[in-house]
Amino acid sequence: MARRFAVLLDADDLGPEYRWRLVTTLFAQRRSLTEGNIALAATQLMCLWRTGWPGFAALAVLSVAVTVARLILIRAFDRRSGGAGTHPHTPELWARRCIIGVTATSLCWCATNICVFFGFHDAAMQLFAVMVQAGWLSAANVRNAPSPRAVLIQTGLTALSIAACAGIAGQGIVRLVAPFSLIMMSASLSIADYMRAQSRLVMLTEQQLGAANEQLTRLSATDALTGIGNRRAFDAVLQTEWGRAMRQATDLALLVIDVDHFKRFNDRYGHPAGDVCLRHIAGAMESTLRRPPDFPARFGGEEFVAVLPGTSEDGALGVAERLCLAVRNLNVPHEASSFAFVTISVGVASMAPSPGESCQVLIDLADQALYDAKQNGRNQPRAASARLTLNGWSADGTAVEKKAVLF
Repeated sequence: MARRFAVLLDADDLGPEYRWRLVTTLFAQRRSLTEGNIALAATQLMCLWRTGWPGFAALAVLSVAVTVARLILIRAFDRRSGGAGTHPHTPELWARRCIIGVTATSLCWCATNICVFFGFHDAAMQLFAVMVQAGWLSAANVRNAPSPRAVLIQTGLTALSIAACAGIAGQGIVRLVAPFSLIMMSASLSIADYMRAQSRLVMLTEQQLGAANEQLTRLSATDALTGIGNRRAFDAVLQTEWGRAMRQATDLALLVIDVDHFKRFNDRYGHPAGDVCLRHIAGAMESTLRRPPDFPARFGGEEFVAVLPGTSEDGALGVAERLCLAVRNLNVPHEASSFAFVTISVGVASMAPSPGESCQVLIDLADQALYDAKQNGRNQPRAASARLTLNGWSADGTAVEKKAVLF
């Protein structure tokens, strides 16, 4: 029973973010709270008008005070709330504060019932008070469904007080309200249970959908063969890092990597062996690129790329040298190569982006450097000797010949 009537709907398996969302639902009732307590005060003032007893005026003032206090609490929650994990208190603590407000309002209704039923023998006024409370209770239970304890308190205090007062001091047909109040209490709790179950189901479905979307996003950005980033992920990362480097005026380096004589490797050992070789090279890249922002990816076929944020050309060249060594240390036999083992050639480029430039400039530089590495014997890194602009000119103003990479 303690679990059913917990201070807050049990959602531990859904994570803290959802518990905060439940509490936010409890405090997102400024309008309904105001309207409900206006109905309470109006009922008390109606009784004052019919009876002239000043006690109803005191109850109306007390009800307004409780309403103002709860509105202040809602404002405090909104003002201090900064999202899950940043709020100064736990969600359960805020739920308890909401329960205190619910209890205070329910006690006001209890006091009103006692005064209406025991202070005056007016069947019409008694029935009017019961009808108003029935409507208020149904709406309040739905609104406070995230907190089982709040629902139990407001239902128990209100419905039981109606049943007791109607059974003892009800006038005429109003006595029949007593058993119906108990039925109303049971129905209200059932509605609240249903709302809690639906809320939990929605949140669970939302979490599962989010996990599935995250998995799909991860799969769409991962190369199926090697397990590192794919071409789509590389394009997105390069564009993001290019913009960041431009804003922060820092260097951005790019490595373009190609497996030497890979077609000969496939012809001699077969494509399954070629796939295994590519996975080994991807593993060597992941072990060599140790910094969190460094991003390795398979560009296509036997060509790989690596984005190195905040890295100068000298630093990127050092990474490329370590990568060449790591691939050689794999000792993957390649009898169709002059080196007898699988090797790679690496083109290295680094630049600080300028406004108006495209990241294609950096790709062209690294691509040209890769061509130079292959032209000079392969199994080595080469750094770009000049920086291209959008118009394809080097730093000294001479035209740069764009050459295709040899595979």
